[in-house]
Amino acid sequence: VYPNRGRIEMLGEDEVYRLFIEPSLNTWISYRFEEIARSYFSRRVRKGLEKNILDIGLYWYNDKKTKTNGEFDCVLAHPEGYEIIEVKYLSGKMTEALAQEEEQKIRRIEEFRILGIGFVSIEGFGFNNPGCRLISGEDLFSDELK
Repeated sequence: VYPNRGRIEMLGEDEVYRLFIEPSLNTWISYRFEEIARSYFSRRVRKGLEKNILDIGLYWYNDKKTKTNGEFDCVLAHPEGYEIIEVKYLSGKMTEALAQEEEQKIRRIEEFRILGIGFVSIEGFGFNNPGCRLISGEDLFSDELK
């Protein structure tokens, strides 16, 4: 609010919201949701539900072969390799097609050994894949830490 104080006084609250806040709100929320997902795994480690996790964080990549770059939202570092968890703040259930697309991106990275792949989706999933961790928003906020 403070940096926009002059704008608010000149344009009004509604117009400042429409012009400066609303266009970036979903992006801001999605980044906070990624932080919540990483906190979820941290809580699981502290409760003893996850073993051998050395670190929890982000991973940025720049693949010179394919001339692509990107970011993995939640990476669990284990002594033997890494588990990649993609976090999606979607308005509906995550589709199998989107999961397959994300899995292909993950599998193309040759820099480290991938131990597992998972997805976090605020609205849950429109598919079941026993080979991946699937964590819904309901799971994230549950006191039981499934």
